[in-house]
This record gives sequence, C-alpha cells and structure tokens, in this order.
Amino acid sequence: MEYILAYHSINSCGGGEKVLFETARAIKEYCESPKVTLYLIDKPKRLKFYGNLVKYIDEIFYMFDSLTPITLKYNMLMSVVLRKLSDSRVCLLNINGLTSNILPHLTYVHYPFIYEQMISSTPLEKCYAKMNAIIADVINKLLPEEPRVLLFNSLYTLKKTTEYIIKFKGITPVTLDIFNKSKKLIIYPPVDVEKIQNNIKYDKYNNIVVISRFDRNKYIERAIFIMHAMTSMFHTKDVKMHIIGSLNDISYLTQLIELTRKLDLEKNIAFHVNATEYEKLDILSKAKVYLHPLEGEHFGISIVEGMAAGLIPVVPSIGGPTEFVSKEWWYKSITEGAAKVITALERWSPKEAAYFSKKANLFSASKFRQKISEIACQIATQI
Repeated sequence: MEYILAYHSINSCGGGEKVLFETARAIKEYCESPKVTLYLIDKPKRLKFYGNLVKYIDEIFYMFDSLTPITLKYNMLMSVVLRKLSDSRVCLLNINGLTSNILPHLTYVHYPFIYEQMISSTPLEKCYAKMNAIIADVINKLLPEEPRVLLFNSLYTLKKTTEYIIKFKGITPVTLDIFNKSKKLIIYPPVDVEKIQNNIKYDKYNNIVVISRFDRNKYIERAIFIMHAMTSMFHTKDVKMHIIGSLNDISYLTQLIELTRKLDLEKNIAFHVNATEYEKLDILSKAKVYLHPLEGEHFGISIVEGMAAGLIPVVPSIGGPTEFVSKEWWYKSITEGAAKVITALERWSPKEAAYFSKKANLFSASKFRQKISEIACQIATQI
C-alpha cells in the first residue's frame, strides 16, 4: 500500500511539520508493507533539520521553487496527486488541512485557514480564497466517497471548522456534505516530551520563556508588553524573558527589537533567533514560566514543551490551550497576563514542576503515532 502525504512546505520547521514526519514514522512502524511518498508545493531546503525522521519517507516530490500563492498551488498539487488514485492501493492524506478544503481519505486539520481568509482578509484576498475553496469543492467531487476521516488538533479547531463550513455552505456544498458524513476525531499534535523531561532541572531562575516563529501573525509583541507591565506597573525585578524562534520575517524581528529598546527592556528580554534544539532545551531547563502571547492558538506545541520542562504555562483565555491549561493560568489582557506571570513565578516549586511535566505526557509523540497509525492502517483496509 502506498501512502501519499500531501503538504505545503517543510521549510518552516514548525508544529505542522512535526505532525507530518511523525505521521510518516507511524505509518512505517505500524502499517503493513507501506510505501510513504511526500508531495510538496516547494523545494525542501531544510531536510537536515529533521534528522532521522526523514528516513521514514521513501520518496519526496515537489512542484514549484516557491510557496506562494500557497492555496492555489496546493490545489494544483492535490489535483496532480489525484491521478495516483486510479491505483486502488493508494491512501491519500492531506496533512495540511485546511489550507485547502480538499478532503481525501484522511485529513489532519490544523485550522480552517481557507475559510477564515474569506472573512478577515482584504476584498481581493477574500475573492482569491473563495475561488480556491470552490476549486477544492469540485476536486472533492472527484475523490472516492469512502472512507473519509477528519482529525483535528483540538476541540477549538473542530468547533471553528464546523462554524465556518456551515457558514459557507453555499460556496462549498460538497465539502459540507463530506464533512457531515465523515468520522471526526481529535488527536492532539505530537510533542517530544520524553526528550525534554530527560533534561529537566529543579534549580531554576526567575526566567520566562516564549517560543514562537518570528512571524507578525504570532503577536509576539504582546509578550513584550506583558514584560513591560511587570516592570513598570508591578515593579518586578530580576526577571528575564527569553524569546526563542525561527526567523520567518526579518522586518518583524527588527520591529520587536526596536520595541524592546523603546520600552527600556533590553536587560529584561533576550532574543534567540534560529536557536538549536540544544539551546532551546537549555533555556527551558532554567526557566519557571512559559508565556504564550497568541490569542486563538489552535493547539500550542510549544506550551506543552514548556510544561514538559516543568514550567507553569500562562496562556490567553481563547484557543486550544484552554483545553489542557487550567483556568487559573488564563489571561485576557496585558495587565492580567503580567499579574498571572508574577503569580506563577512566585508559585513555582519542584512539586508544581513535576505536576505540569507529568501532564505533558498526554501529548507525547509515541501516543500520537499509536493513535494516527491505527486510523491510517484501518483506512487502508477499506480501500
């Protein structure tokens, strides 16, 4: 059986790519005589970043040298992959849902991006999103009717997807029909909790960690404003914030550094751009609090990484993280976020660290592989 994994790009090296490679590994380890093929939009340039995980993919194909325009090219990619379905021994997985609303045998939904673009974008971008959603809806008509399984990275993502698909039922009626008939499950993304736990320390400093790609959509400035509130309103001293992330937008990073300078926080905030895994683990091991700045996060792999390292997570009150972080550590405003971080720093203890680290085990990569392999292998038997 050939398993085709369709994805946009592996060059961001983020949570979505972790889902992709762990899915490939799960299929290789658990399914019977599998061939795993990866189809991408653009040329893979950072394969070395994934280390041994690459060995679980037999072949990699890409169509373009650039990623944009992403949705149109992803629909084109999926159209090419459709030709492979003439072979009855092919299982197609859309691991990049819903950048496109194409729903093959199995779709892992990170968030209903294509639908949100129809609401929150410029008129031109809305028109572009609707065009691609309609194209995908036509492609859905050509796909085999069964089996169809939809996996979601959180209950929050499932609810938002349901809301949007119903809202735009007039534009994508086939997608709505498939959505209603498909089996829906929540499988949280994989996190290397064991590796982080092996590096856990209980002799920590008053450090705060933020892990996020340097992308303006991640709203990292919120973390900087929280640190400013801590120092100016609450007169917090001897606290340092470490912001770790891969570089996606250099102009945005420059703005963040300039904001830090303007707020006189250069001694309080350190930026770690394109930090190695070793550097990230070392910083986590010395910190007490993980702060997440983005409201409406779909899940938040970095939050679980912080928990695994024994950090107390402080997260916005809207989004997937509220499903596994207790209400005690939610915040709605900059001021409340600052107060919660201060409380967490004061509350931290080896006992608290052990509690959060143990809770992170629910999201281990091994648990993810076991769950998704059961579904993929079962689908293969029905094709």
